[in-house]
Amino acid sequence: MRNRFLALLFLGFSLSSFCARAQQNDEQKKVNAAIIGLFDGLATLDEQLMRRHVTADFLLLEDGAIWTIDTLINKVSPLKKVAFSRVNHLDFIRTDVSGNTAWVAYHNRADVVVNGQKRNRQWLESASLVKQGNDWKITLLHSTVVKPKSN
Repeated sequence: MRNRFLALLFLGFSLSSFCARAQQNDEQKKVNAAIIGLFDGLATLDEQLMRRHVTADFLLLEDGAIWTIDTLINKVSPLKKVAFSRVNHLDFIRTDVSGNTAWVAYHNRADVVVNGQKRNRQWLESASLVKQGNDWKITLLHSTVVKPKSN
């Protein structure tokens, strides 16, 4: 009986999460598109694309360190000289918009290949965004590495 209750409870949470994602309004979709755009720029090592989706005073809290967009670009620039590919998988948990500000929480997974060596990384991330004109820009991104589960 308890297992049946837990299964129904899990199913209810899963369905409500799915419905919440499916019912996003246009502004929430635009907020999520800004996050996707930043990571598309990262995957293609496109500095201009990365800069297009962040504010001038953007901060990235990356695994205990404080980075700017310049720091991020400098960290990934050496990858332009090697065989590199990155495929992003973003699973949005929640996107809230209030006027010209927004915040979003999401799971971020990347399948990365550097010189033939495959790596899979995962993060739990949150971001704050502001609307500048018609565009949403990331002002703060907080990234926490999700360590692989040990058996």
